[in-house]
Amino acid sequence: MLRTEIRPEVVEEIAVRALPRRPWIWPGRLALILGAAVIVIGIYGVTGNDKMIPITIAATVIVAALVVVFGVRRWMRGRSIDKMIEAVNAVVRAAAPTRDLVRPSRWKGGWIGYPTRIKVTYPADVVDADPKFLESLVGQVTNRMGIPYRIKKNNSKTCVVTLELDTTEEAAAPDRDHAKMESIVQSIVPGMTVREITRSETDEISAIQLRWPSSQTSRVSTRFIQKKLTDAIQIAVGEPFDTEFDFTQERAVSAPLVPFPDVIPHPARDDAEPMKVAFGQFRDGTPCIWNLDDPLPHVLIVGGTGGGKTVLLLSILTALPNGLRRDAFGQWVRDEEAIAAEVWPIDPKRLGLFNLDLIPGAKRAATRESAIVDYILGVKQKMDDRYEYLEKNGPHLRAELNPLILVVDEGEEMVDMLNDWWRSGDGKLDWMMRFGLEKAPTGSTHPVMTAFGSILRLGREGRVHVILASQQAASSWLSTSSRSQFAVRIALRNLEQSTSMMTFGSLAAVSGLENRPGRAWVSVGMGMQPEHAQIYWTPKLAPGINDADREILHGLGILLPDDPGFVDPRARVVVDDELDDDDDELDDVDGADDQVDDVDQEADDQESAEPVATGEDLELLLAAAELIITSQFGSTAMLQRKLRVGFAKATRITELLEEQKILGRARGSKGREVLVGPDELPTVLAQLRGEAPQPAAEPPAPVQPPAPVQPPVPVQPPVPVEPPAKRRRPRPSENVRFVPTEVEEITNRGGADIQTFDVAVAELEVGMDILVDVDGISCRATIDGIDVDTNAPDCLSISYITEDGDGRTLTVPEAESVSAILS
Repeated sequence: MLRTEIRPEVVEEIAVRALPRRPWIWPGRLALILGAAVIVIGIYGVTGNDKMIPITIAATVIVAALVVVFGVRRWMRGRSIDKMIEAVNAVVRAAAPTRDLVRPSRWKGGWIGYPTRIKVTYPADVVDADPKFLESLVGQVTNRMGIPYRIKKNNSKTCVVTLELDTTEEAAAPDRDHAKMESIVQSIVPGMTVREITRSETDEISAIQLRWPSSQTSRVSTRFIQKKLTDAIQIAVGEPFDTEFDFTQERAVSAPLVPFPDVIPHPARDDAEPMKVAFGQFRDGTPCIWNLDDPLPHVLIVGGTGGGKTVLLLSILTALPNGLRRDAFGQWVRDEEAIAAEVWPIDPKRLGLFNLDLIPGAKRAATRESAIVDYILGVKQKMDDRYEYLEKNGPHLRAELNPLILVVDEGEEMVDMLNDWWRSGDGKLDWMMRFGLEKAPTGSTHPVMTAFGSILRLGREGRVHVILASQQAASSWLSTSSRSQFAVRIALRNLEQSTSMMTFGSLAAVSGLENRPGRAWVSVGMGMQPEHAQIYWTPKLAPGINDADREILHGLGILLPDDPGFVDPRARVVVDDELDDDDDELDDVDGADDQVDDVDQEADDQESAEPVATGEDLELLLAAAELIITSQFGSTAMLQRKLRVGFAKATRITELLEEQKILGRARGSKGREVLVGPDELPTVLAQLRGEAPQPAAEPPAPVQPPAPVQPPVPVQPPVPVEPPAKRRRPRPSENVRFVPTEVEEITNRGGADIQTFDVAVAELEVGMDILVDVDGISCRATIDGIDVDTNAPDCLSISYITEDGDGRTLTVPEAESVSAILS
């Protein structure tokens, strides 16, 4: 449990802002009356006037009762306005709240009642001409007293504002949830008030208007506080809310999210602006637009299995401007034979984009490795041809080029499929046959991915677009530079924190989206925050669908095989000769495939004798292996402390030990599992040095009788030995040097599987991994809790657990950033 020490200046500040306890006045007056009565009764007793004693006692009792009753009422009335005085002091900014600041009068409405007139005195340096000052003053008095007031008079000479009870018909009583909601928001932002709560005809809250003092604007502007306010209101009301902040007016409005319909049929295509492809609708009713004329035209789609990626792809592809062409005046006109956008789909799932070639301009989906390579190389060649055309004739002719769209469904699966095919040897043979190579390129990644990256980076000028759909855009298969090329980004569910950061660059898409079919987070431009959207419903391209779905496709200019007048659009798609599959040629080169496999096997045998690292790196790796195996504990932080190396090098050592099956995978804040025992240490060190393991000693062979002497064999001339070849460059997947890898494009503080990014403190969430400084060493830690620091209102208190299991607390200003780790 953390102990919090309160600073003396904070105690003084709280004491200054609070009124002292209201004293009881009537007990003193009561004592005075009783004392006077005793003296009078004594005088009557001495003088013998016994008849006046009962009268005096009766009068004393009556007067004492009146003093007690009216004294208690006066004290309770004063207590009811003490909190109002403190609230008014926050507006007039007096040095300290005093009871002379507010003078209530003309009480009515019951035994305690309420004042119908209140005079407020304010310091002379207050600008009383500011309408916000008077508005805030009325709001504080109304909220604290629970009844509406209005300004009657403002005397600037005497610095006195007179408020009176608002008895007009428009003045409504405060909402029953007003006090509860105000206490909730004030626990997050001190001084914030609830101006008004609006209800619908069904008596449900339809809007909550909030105001805050100018001194709290910097606090309210942080995303952490905004999210905390919205979440608190959602919990209190019991339904999803969204809050819009107006910092110029220092106010906010929180309202229920506009409900989406369960299904929005895909509207007919807009022939006036066909390059603006609509695929969904935001909550405010505006369409989600993918503009093919935008500078960054690529689309990234993230969603789990069954999340609706296929429906979204159909919604985009069916709305492409096919069946249209420009006339001599540059206007779009109908032409059923025109192909305004060419689509090259890749579908490793084989069935997700089935029958996509029924869309005019779309080819049959490539589902096998060879066909996928054909499509990527084909699009790359067309892009190069377009660049050559523009270079020769001028870039102003770019507008005359029709869009060329490469569609990839399940991008991560495509990358894994191609890499597995490459490592099996079949992909290498295919590549050698394509380009007439005697030896395939080295590496474990298919070379066609280089062409895919070029399409992402250079496709814009040649009007080559990419739609990439996957379950997540992880850096393990999609680099940061490639991911930054996508302008339109769509997530078909609430994302995990790391996935939201990779997709949108923020944590906005972590929660808040309803779990309904077609719901999505959509960002239609670079740097824009994602918003809620409903994806248009587009039916599958299959015969036998119902009339409503058929009408949707007809509005998009698509006919199915069972429609009257159907003309197969596949007859109009001309496939380039160089892209036709030629399986017979591959069948005839099985012998060549075997030869390539033999060459690869020999190369692998030679490489297995090489050490995992060289020079100083090898010495560090051996020391780390010996330290971990003997102690049976492994973590990056321990290697940093024991070996005195930086975070990047310690992380790379850990990854190499994991590749060598010495350490297990990372387990969050816990240490890694050590997979070998201390008795295996000599064998492991020999393998790391590249030494072949020594075979066990065999028993001596029995002595054989001497063999007969054979005639000497003639000595053959020595075979010329080639000089030893230089050690090959490490493959991209090996990274034998302890240097930043290609994945580390944001910072050099991570390893091949670790990527760091700067994130604002206000956007941190529990469970995220961050880099912290422990005794001068950067260590990985997992956030355990986040709260506002009570000692410093502009700071957040972050508790975390290091890899070694140590719990610590860090106080960081909300305006600063920390280094988060993206696994």
